[in-house]
Amino acid sequence: MNNSRFFTSKIILGLSLFFTSFASFSQNPTASFTTLPVASGGTLTICQGQQVTFINNSSALAGATYNWSFGTGSNPNAANTAGPTHAVVYNSITASTTVTLVVTNPGGASSTASLTIVVNQTPTSNISMLNSGQGFTTTTSSGTTLFRNCNTSTGTTSFNFSIGSYAVGTTQTFNWGDGSPNNTQADLVSNQISHLYGLGLFTMTHTVVLPNGCQIVKQYTVFNGQAPVITVSGSGLNTCLPFPYDLDILSNNVPGTLYNVSFSDGSPASVFTTVNDTTISHVFNTSSCDSSYDVGPVTINNAFQATIVAQNACGTTFVTVGPITISTGADAQFTYSPPSPICQGEPVTFTNQSTGGENVDQDGCSNDYAYYWSVEEAAGWNVTDGNLGSDNGYVGATYDYTLWDTPSSDSVEITFDVPGTYHVWLYAANACGI
Repeated sequence: MNNSRFFTSKIILGLSLFFTSFASFSQNPTASFTTLPVASGGTLTICQGQQVTFINNSSALAGATYNWSFGTGSNPNAANTAGPTHAVVYNSITASTTVTLVVTNPGGASSTASLTIVVNQTPTSNISMLNSGQGFTTTTSSGTTLFRNCNTSTGTTSFNFSIGSYAVGTTQTFNWGDGSPNNTQADLVSNQISHLYGLGLFTMTHTVVLPNGCQIVKQYTVFNGQAPVITVSGSGLNTCLPFPYDLDILSNNVPGTLYNVSFSDGSPASVFTTVNDTTISHVFNTSSCDSSYDVGPVTINNAFQATIVAQNACGTTFVTVGPITISTGADAQFTYSPPSPICQGEPVTFTNQSTGGENVDQDGCSNDYAYYWSVEEAAGWNVTDGNLGSDNGYVGATYDYTLWDTPSSDSVEITFDVPGTYHVWLYAANACGI
């Protein structure tokens, strides 16, 4: 009995496997796809250089193969994956080309879907400048054409252009980029057109639409002015933190000029365009020690510089200002033991913990500084170990920290013999002052 049940189970399993395999090989594929832009009546009409997205809508079938042929002038020309989408660009003009998708199942049965594509001509924009002589030039960089006149500082200039020829029924629009009204095809005289530009940098946009509906929109750059001229009122100096530093920038104020002001202290640059003279205020927050910059073959050590660059389509001008030497002041700090309050007659040890800052000059950088102690109350205390030091009178108008009497030890012991409140001061100084 048990053997019979086991045998029956094997037969059912075998039939199930056979049926599944048979169904897989016998299912017929159905090829189908749609497009963006959308086709109409089995035909898609596009413009030269346009991209078409093909969307695979074929019936899902395990193990099937998909072979696309995108027709003449397509890039890519073919594909062998389902997708689900394929982006194709058509660069060649053609009256008719056929796109096909063939879907084949593992048993060899296939289905084909097709579409006719018409690729119409796309126009080109061909504008050239007719002006010649001193100051007028045409250059092309990274695909952008620049028309410029670098021989004027005031007033307007007439720019004269030659336009390429197009088929009857073509429309053209000229957006001059200066806020003036657009011109159109009707304004052309013998394929030429002129426009008065004021000073500055402008983007001219040329739109061409052929009778077949295909169009191109191309931008050109127009500059009317001269190379920038700048004067900077600012000079090198030796000073201390914190220090605000002003640069007055005077220019010939040509619109379309870009200004870049940078300091070699690592701070972000100031970038701006303006037709007005400008003051740049900068605050130095670090010492110039260990900073350097080059002036030709000479390296300037332990100093910052300011660089002002003015640039437009006619040229670049720059000015550097320096050396700017920045020192940092001494920082007076001390500790004492035992802590307050103390007992009458108990000695207190005061220990100097000051930092000397950085003195920066033509000789380099140093941390030299001087200090001395002072007790505000005149009596009730005495120094029992070490000494207080003194400024020796070299403060105020006669300030010179190098002539101070600095204690030989960082610690001084003071004993307070009379009960009361006492104020102990530590003065630390370097080239930046006290």
